[in-house]
Amino acid sequence: MALKCIFYSEFHHITGPQIVFTEPKECAESVIESFGHLSEYIIPKRELCHSLVTVDVQGERFLGFPILIENKKYQRNKLLFNFGLVFSTSVDTKSYELVCKKINLCFQELELENEYLSASTKEHVPKLLHRLYTDLTNEGLSNIQI
Repeated sequence: MALKCIFYSEFHHITGPQIVFTEPKECAESVIESFGHLSEYIIPKRELCHSLVTVDVQGERFLGFPILIENKKYQRNKLLFNFGLVFSTSVDTKSYELVCKKINLCFQELELENEYLSASTKEHVPKLLHRLYTDLTNEGLSNIQI
């Protein structure tokens, strides 16, 4: 299996960058352990937002497409998040780059249209991560209606 894990991370206005959810949940420890080494790439400065970011740390490859939405309605006038994918460093992740970008751009649209990530308790995000992970590992694609 190529895909090890999918995660949702965000910049919290008080605690800073954080991993909020992972799927499968068993990979949370590994992702959180590596997060200290790569948080500046997962939740980066403005210059790296809206671009593909790939970082290899401790035998794992983290692929993300961080999203920055600036608006006065958010704490610190911005929402910064990233849905990332984790692989072994031996995996060629080229085929997942567009998938990662599309996941993040879809959630950007959902946020802009419905405040999907900021106005809720995010209780729906783990279910979506589970579905995405299951679909991508079993079928190599995912089609989720929201």
